[in-house]
Amino acid sequence: MKKLRVLIVSISLMLGLLTGCGGAPANTNAEVPSENTPGTGEEAAWPRTYVDAVGNEIVLDKKPERIALLNFHNYEAIVALGQIPVAATDTETVYKGWGSLIPYAEKFEIIDVGATKAPNLEKLVEVNPDVILYIDSTQGAIVEDLKKIAPVIAVAGGPIPGYGENWSTWQGVIREYGMMLGEEAKAEAEIARLEGLLTDAKVKLAPYQDKTFVFIRLQEKDIYSWMPDFAFNPEKGIGLKSPYEKPGQLSLESLADLNPDFIILYDEITNTVDEDKLADLNANSSVWQSLTAVKAGQVISVDRSSFSGGPLGMEIGIRALVEELTSK
Repeated sequence: MKKLRVLIVSISLMLGLLTGCGGAPANTNAEVPSENTPGTGEEAAWPRTYVDAVGNEIVLDKKPERIALLNFHNYEAIVALGQIPVAATDTETVYKGWGSLIPYAEKFEIIDVGATKAPNLEKLVEVNPDVILYIDSTQGAIVEDLKKIAPVIAVAGGPIPGYGENWSTWQGVIREYGMMLGEEAKAEAEIARLEGLLTDAKVKLAPYQDKTFVFIRLQEKDIYSWMPDFAFNPEKGIGLKSPYEKPGQLSLESLADLNPDFIILYDEITNTVDEDKLADLNANSSVWQSLTAVKAGQVISVDRSSFSGGPLGMEIGIRALVEELTSK
């Protein structure tokens, strides 16, 4: 936990060096200074036609300047391209609660417009966005109301199948936002940077390729497991080995049957629920205490953003794993 918080502080310090002392205005997208080169020439030309996640063609007359984001999963893809939405849902729990986004939240204001499942339309009107990014599966029922406020673009909720090739990978999600925002060069540079981190991590963690890892959250009655692509993809990720084939609910007894060598725990900075559950298991559960990872002291807490599939959280996860495992 201590190492993770140090990493977040380091990210915040680096962001401070990039942005200087200025803050972002609340009434327009803030552009975060970046080492990456912004789109130029034809790639930044407007107007352009963008085909969204459900196949709708949207004509964008100019670069979006006042983005309202109704999908908390894709905060990171936009921020990674040097843009800050003017408004978004779930700012308290996500923008101000994920370790990957806290350094930005401390410097750039985003107006909260309610929850992803129930956005506040009146607040959206007040924000006066020039484009609204929504999830068809969650907000499809109110899309006609959204269209009365501003042009809408359907996006997928992170790297998931079923919405076209690009939306099924983290690289593709970044590329989609690059096309949407006229930041294709930044998108490719960010992808290359993260792929370089993954390649380096795979080399450094090669001694652990025969060990099994689980990414889990300790819930009140059971356990939820993840399989983040950056960790388990054998070709484009670190190539760690999972004892299960797909993510989902697990009982503590099922986890004991899998008996992984390492446990990567979901850690939410904004509350102590996960820490309290871990303390209870450590004190009172003979099943938990019998696990190989627990007995060997190989339980690693990582910020919950690393479980999201976004580029910033993925970087936190990569660096945390490398730091923890190479220090043993």
